[in-house]
Amino acid sequence: MRNFKTVLQGLAFMLVMLVSPVGVVVAQKGAEAAAADFPAATDLWLRAAPPGAHMLAAYGTLTNNTGKTQVLTGAYAPDFGMAEIHKTVIVDGMAKMRHQPQIVLQPGGTVEFKPGGLHIMLMQPSRHFSEGEKAKICLVYADDHNTGERVQHLWFPVKRQ
Repeated sequence: MRNFKTVLQGLAFMLVMLVSPVGVVVAQKGAEAAAADFPAATDLWLRAAPPGAHMLAAYGTLTNNTGKTQVLTGAYAPDFGMAEIHKTVIVDGMAKMRHQPQIVLQPGGTVEFKPGGLHIMLMQPSRHFSEGEKAKICLVYADDHNTGERVQHLWFPVKRQ
């Protein structure tokens, strides 16, 4: 019975995390972590795309005010089949996207996700996003001991820019 109760508590916690109306919700190994444990996320936006688009891109700025090095190792988004951190590079005069397995943010450092540079590539959307809606995107960071991960839950408003 004790295991059943533990499972129910875990499911309730995950449900609260998924439907929270708060703009930024954070979780760490099943326990709440302070927002101060993550880089500040500002100017977030998801580029509006026409219905039927198979890929979208998200942008914004991360500023590491935590006092310790942060290693961004990936992303995921509940409304997309796949999410990856990409960087646009020019190869033989052609723009190509390259997956970025990690981005290191030193204390006080900033990384900007912008068109033509770093971005969060979102593939296989499960629905269409209209301008003014918000999409949940989760940024995954290595924990302090590189034995697990920490997840920063963010809401990106859909914009035409």
